[in-house]
Amino acid sequence: MRVAFVDLITDPENPGKKGLSDVVWDHARALRKLGHDVTVVGPYTRAAYPDPDVPVRAFRPASFAYRNLFGYLDTMRRARRELRALGKLDVIHVPDYTASTTLTMGKPLAPVVLTTPGNIFDRIENDANPFDPMMTEWLKFGARRSAKRCARVIAISEDMRTWWRKTGVPDERLLMIPLGIDEEAFRPLPQAPAREALGLPAGAKIVLSVARLSRENGIDTILDAFEALLKREPSEDWRLVLVGDGPETDRLKARAAALGDRVLFPGWVLLEALPQWYAASDVVVLAAHSGGLHRVMLLALSCGKPFVATRISGVVDHVTHGRNGLLVDVGDAPALAESVLEGLGPRGAALGREAREYAVRTFGWDRIARRVVAEAYEPILAGR
Repeated sequence: MRVAFVDLITDPENPGKKGLSDVVWDHARALRKLGHDVTVVGPYTRAAYPDPDVPVRAFRPASFAYRNLFGYLDTMRRARRELRALGKLDVIHVPDYTASTTLTMGKPLAPVVLTTPGNIFDRIENDANPFDPMMTEWLKFGARRSAKRCARVIAISEDMRTWWRKTGVPDERLLMIPLGIDEEAFRPLPQAPAREALGLPAGAKIVLSVARLSRENGIDTILDAFEALLKREPSEDWRLVLVGDGPETDRLKARAAALGDRVLFPGWVLLEALPQWYAASDVVVLAAHSGGLHRVMLLALSCGKPFVATRISGVVDHVTHGRNGLLVDVGDAPALAESVLEGLGPRGAALGREAREYAVRTFGWDRIARRVVAEAYEPILAGR
């Protein structure tokens, strides 16, 4: 089967290392191992690709406004040229509906499969839309068009499947398959060497968050919970590590300044460096208000860490409270603090073991790739 992935990378210098680019590359690598003819098409400025066995059609990104609407359109125009040069394809697989919108315009090059991490109408409904009015209208148009024109839409959570059904995808073209993980790269690792490498105190209790520092990810709730932990157990050497960057960075740093060096802001960390941060932590938290399927959950479970999260879409699809993680209501800082303490207690190790077992049997890329072939690609080919 000939498959082309289109990578709308956020950082053209680092293919496969952040954003959805690592999803594209992991998926392409897994399909390649299964024997399929796979090519990645992307706007790369540096030929440092994650897998030398996966062929690449690289092109220069838009020379102006790469991350706004006009830059996207110009980038997709260039991607379409590279796809056409590949000749006959069985499937074009894209990671977001900006790509699927443009690729379904005009004469189709091949059936388009969309694996979508979100939905603009969900963001609007949950007051979690970070886009300006022009981009919002484009995404609304793109979501509706993708719903009509994509050969298959793969939602990554049950809630996202509901939203794409509302957007217009008929059930026969709508699937629910989660994202995958590299369970070898993200596995339980010794804590002491990781802390030493990162310069973290050996005896501290470390709470980790990996998320974009934006309103919808509930970082204020995490800070509220952390302050409650400091008051409840002031004698402990606590650390809160907020890995990530975003529009709320400066405000959150100003708020955390009163807590001194107990709140750390390492900035955005490339995927290949994240396993050490997970290994160094004691508990991983996610306080988001909404979302499709947060990667922090997949990676925390795969690393065998006690995981505390809000009861939101994606999380509740996979985390059973008290078995492979702990759940709290959105915005409930006291409950989040209590659950962190529970994760640090005697039950923490059992929660981590069950989390790891669940992640390996559910999210391994080999399993996910086989599902995509069987449930999406093969029915498309059979229906031609």
